Amino acid sequence: MKIEIWSDIACPFCYIGKRRLEQALEASKHITISDIIYKSYQLAPQLKITEPTSLNEYLAKVKGISIEEAREMNAYVSNLASEVGLSFNIEDAQLANTFNAHRFLHLAKFLHCQVEAKELLMKAYFCDGMNVNQLDTFLTIAQDLNIDATLVNKWWSDNSFEEEVRRDIYEAQQYQISGVPLFLFNERIAVSGAQPLEVFLRAMKRASEL
Repeated sequence: MKIEIWSDIACPFCYIGKRRLEQALEASKHITISDIIYKSYQLAPQLKITEPTSLNEYLAKVKGISIEEAREMNAYVSNLASEVGLSFNIEDAQLANTFNAHRFLHLAKFLHCQVEAKELLMKAYFCDGMNVNQLDTFLTIAQDLNIDATLVNKWWSDNSFEEEVRRDIYEAQQYQISGVPLFLFNERIAVSGAQPLEVFLRAMKRASEL
């Protein structure tokens, strides 16, 4: 089975959905997975950071709500994350444009370690308070993935994989994807959002039977 996933690094439901998919895969070992491919999608493509901004402040501004209301919303999402074994650290998360993180995922795909890179990027953002738009972060993750630092420095300086990111985003537009995560099984059965485990299991069963 081929699984394509449109998601953003800075999307909490994408991380929760990732865990629920992994639970479904663990429960469906009779299904052979040929490929898992992460596709680029940006929730805030125009985001520019001129000064440090917390996720609570950003959410309050975007939603037009108070900081306290934003904090409560983020606490709710953090509680959902804890149900799948994730420990979000929203207070220390560093708001960042994710375009370069998606470029890094395409580099990792080229090097056959994209799934591992996706996990480390999301953990860096939501759990470790790292800036996913800084070279130092990519170098740290690259070290964990045994990617040579020289290659990462070259990738950073020559803007590699920009077109691949834009192609993924264009493809999402063609599929009329307006929110993430979006999971596509065998190019036929789609699951939108961080759905319960049972939804993933049904979708995978249907896709395997088509």
